[in-house]
Amino acid sequence: MSFTVAQAVAPPSLPEEVEQHSPEGWNIAHFLLDRPSSQVRYFGALTFQINLNTKGATLNDEDLVSLGTRLMQGIIVELNRGEGTLVLRKLCSTYAVYCALERPDHAESCVKQFVLSLLQGRPVSAADATSPSLPPLSTLTSNLNQSQISICLQYLGALKEESSTKMSGYAAETTARIIHRMKMNLQDAMAIFSECFSVANNQLLGQEGTPTRSQALATYAEWVFFAQKAWQGSEESLSPLRELLSPALAWLPTLSAEEASEPNQIFTDLLSSFGMFLRADHLSTLLKILTDPWGMDQLHAALQDPDDVPSFVALVLAFADVTMEDLVTKPDSPMTTQIMAMIHSLTTCNGVAAIEDRCVVDSLEFWNAFVEHVVDCEFEDDSPKPWLARAQGHIARACQALWVKMRWPPVEVYQNVDQDRQKEFRQFRADVADLLGSAYPVLRSELPKAIVHGCLDALNRLAWLEVEVFLFSMNAISIGEKETEDPILVELFGSSLYVRLQHTDLIIPAHTRRTAVELLGQYATFFERHQVYLPPALEFLFASLSNTALAQKASKSIASLCSSCRSSLTNKLVTFIESYQKFLQWPTASQYTKERVLGGVAAVVQALPNQVDQADQLSMLLDFVQDDIRVALNRLGDRQFEAAQVEVATAMSCLLGIAKGLEEPKDNPDTDGKGADFWTTGAGVSVQEQIYKTIEMALQIFQDSPTPLELHGDIIESICAVFKSGFSEAVPGAFVLPPRVTVEFFTTVTAQTPRLEVILNMLCAFLRSHSTPNSPLIKIEVGQLLQRLIVVLKAIQDPRSEAEISSGLIEVLTRFMPKYTDVLLETLGQEDLSYLLNFTVQCLIVPEYLPKRKAAEFWVSSAPTSRNVRNFITNIFFSMQAVLISLPQSSSPHLDEVVTYFGPLLAHNLINQVSGNATRTDLDWFTEPLRSFIRRDVQTKKWIEMALTSSDFPAPNVSMEIRRKFLKSLSVGNSLVVTKRVVLSYWNECKGLAGTGYAP
Repeated sequence: MSFTVAQAVAPPSLPEEVEQHSPEGWNIAHFLLDRPSSQVRYFGALTFQINLNTKGATLNDEDLVSLGTRLMQGIIVELNRGEGTLVLRKLCSTYAVYCALERPDHAESCVKQFVLSLLQGRPVSAADATSPSLPPLSTLTSNLNQSQISICLQYLGALKEESSTKMSGYAAETTARIIHRMKMNLQDAMAIFSECFSVANNQLLGQEGTPTRSQALATYAEWVFFAQKAWQGSEESLSPLRELLSPALAWLPTLSAEEASEPNQIFTDLLSSFGMFLRADHLSTLLKILTDPWGMDQLHAALQDPDDVPSFVALVLAFADVTMEDLVTKPDSPMTTQIMAMIHSLTTCNGVAAIEDRCVVDSLEFWNAFVEHVVDCEFEDDSPKPWLARAQGHIARACQALWVKMRWPPVEVYQNVDQDRQKEFRQFRADVADLLGSAYPVLRSELPKAIVHGCLDALNRLAWLEVEVFLFSMNAISIGEKETEDPILVELFGSSLYVRLQHTDLIIPAHTRRTAVELLGQYATFFERHQVYLPPALEFLFASLSNTALAQKASKSIASLCSSCRSSLTNKLVTFIESYQKFLQWPTASQYTKERVLGGVAAVVQALPNQVDQADQLSMLLDFVQDDIRVALNRLGDRQFEAAQVEVATAMSCLLGIAKGLEEPKDNPDTDGKGADFWTTGAGVSVQEQIYKTIEMALQIFQDSPTPLELHGDIIESICAVFKSGFSEAVPGAFVLPPRVTVEFFTTVTAQTPRLEVILNMLCAFLRSHSTPNSPLIKIEVGQLLQRLIVVLKAIQDPRSEAEISSGLIEVLTRFMPKYTDVLLETLGQEDLSYLLNFTVQCLIVPEYLPKRKAAEFWVSSAPTSRNVRNFITNIFFSMQAVLISLPQSSSPHLDEVVTYFGPLLAHNLINQVSGNATRTDLDWFTEPLRSFIRRDVQTKKWIEMALTSSDFPAPNVSMEIRRKFLKSLSVGNSLVVTKRVVLSYWNECKGLAGTGYAP
């Protein structure tokens, strides 16, 4: 065989790849490994590795030994060349693949064999490596030079990596063999690691040995993490690894801060991922290292430059996490005193958190864990907790420090950093907020007291950024619903805070105003209990509407407070409406803000005790909405289409806001129906007409527009939400519109109307609200609705192209039953009813999920069932059985027509399934429909018989005698359990399983 060898680094061409994997691949690897070019030798080692992975399992014992010798010889030769590590690294990883081959009794002393080969300068056999005359490897490793130690570490790392790969996804036998092999080599591996950290080695090499010891520590940690998976709980296996930890730790403080960076990270990983690996003496040693001058110098350096957090800080935090139990419950121990002092110092660095100070950000995870541990221990049992006061003190001290770090930085500092740092600062504040929320159950009332007193102190000093921090913290702990905290909340909300915030002569940061606005919405329940403090808060909110940065949050808080405290605000209603009129002149009067403010005002209107007053004030609010629509009409006339649709979209959002505001409070609904006639036959009717007139005016915009408007769908959605707000009310009200209004709206709808699926969803809610036992029948309106539905339905040519709309139409039809089943079956003519039912059947077989599912629900709507239909086929036939079988016979002439029309098809498909097409899992789902169907009447039995003798019967191997016997067994009237056995036996016949002993 001939082949060429590429001298470049580029991958080989396709023919060379084929040869690499060919039976001659071993020869190619041998040839390449002997070439003078290191790049070619690298491909030789790679070729060996490829062949080991693909054909290593096929090697006989002799070839396996020969290959190991060849690879070891290559490592020795390459080491002697001294040309770099590229080829050596690849050879070591290849040799590791060789040692990890799935072969019994293979490579059980491979580490010792590797070391002895390096020492002797030639490959040593496995038999020689295990000779009883050889001394322990630990007495020989001192003869290794630095290059040999380094390559041994490279090999140990590769061996661990290959072994870890086979720890998951492989057979248990393979995994067990790998674990056993690593255990057999563990002591020899430890001999190499021990040599790296030995006193003699340190004295011999000094600082020159630091890179090798760092490599040793990293490789050692990899073996520890392997042990965590393989031998956790086995002291025998973990003990050799643990013994090495002490000399490794003793080496750490000999390093400079720069040299210690990687070792610090390795010890951090050990603490974080396998903390139980360290013994008490290890933790004591590490504590001494952290708190001795070497550690304190590193901590001081971190505090001086907190933006560049060194690995030492991560090590301190990892140590604290491992010793958390003692830090919480042994507050007087020297360790707790020293470590907690270090961690507290991390929260007091100079600079802005996350922007200039990373230490405080990293410390937050510890404080969260500390608080969580205190909570767990405090509520674990009822025994005394003498440590609790000290733990509370630590948490309170941390909160005090974090309040300083939470302050917004000067604008020039914040704006001069990139968006990622800005985002990190905001996330830091959010994380502190979470911490405060967790700390409240520990500190209880002391936390809000500290916050409020800090806020009032800052307020007196006009330190507005400090005020913002404390208001933000009050938002975080969210104690508005806790009446026990009312005294401290009274101090806050009874202060001059919100009066001063309204002063235009004070320079108050926007952050402070914004947080103050958010706080009011968060503490709405407090104002419900103490409404005397509400006026200045609402005055501040209405004044904030003029501020572009505050308007949205202020409008949201207005809506929240007005909704929660509506009953106490009725005497302020005129003022609110006047404030709204003033607000309309400001540029901040947007769709969002107007909807929220009008919704809040409407909530106060709802609380008026006199319905005439309600109607008058509501009419005034509706006038505001209609004014917006008139503006839209004028702009449409001026061909300002974009502005026109924005105005009408705003108007419909406002109408929706009013509708939501007028909803009865959930905790105090007026279910006695007092004054119900006012809205159905009294003066309130005119208000309802005004509401529908408002909707008609909005729709007129789109009828008059010469071009389609982009926001048409949004406006339709708002209108539907307005209708639905009335459907959920228990008693008549302004937005509980007469059924004819909903139907009249739907008569304007076509298949091309935007958001048609939303309209159909609204119709479902409409029918549901009129299908309760106490709701009066509205057959005329429902019949009109059905007439329009069939028009829209016919406009859809293919349900697959309009899957969402098709499913919506069918869902509306489903809502007709059971209360309006007669309307569904008797209102339409025979042709339209047939079209409707055919449409639902057609949807059963389309591939799209939505219409298929809704069609199935339509067919089961007449019969209650708790079963979940598990697949499409079962859905069809179980569902059709529900309609055709469960309804009383001759409940209407139209139903009989439905039975006659669909019966043969149903029978045919049921038999098709139980005759072998159904899976065994689904068979029971067809049994009950089949049993009910055949027992309905004589005609249905004939349809079953026709299906059993049809030309496309799916099991022609089944004799007619078996089929007749099956039909007779079905007709006997057995219980369902017996019928299931009959069907299963018949199904086995059709599947050719009868007599095979198959018993699913």
